[in-house]
Amino acid sequence: MPDTLLSDDDLRTLNDRFDAAHPREIVRWALAESGLREIALASAFQAEGTCVMHMATQIRPDVPVLFLDTGFHFGETLTFKR
Repeated sequence: MPDTLLSDDDLRTLNDRFDAAHPREIVRWALAESGLREIALASAFQAEGTCVMHMATQIRPDVPVLFLDTGFHFGETLTFKR
């Protein structure tokens, strides 16, 4: 079993392809084009994470989200995650 899902050459190719890409393009590749079936988002529900969640659910509405509980969330955040 390989240590990584992609070879060094594949990673270099993807880095070149997405160097100046919009984040939505990168998320779309990961969720819809990469061939990875078991993929999830990890988020602490902060500003950046919610933007990525929004982009991802526009592409794949059923993408799982793993909640990163930092212990510093507002009550509203904890209510929202439920």
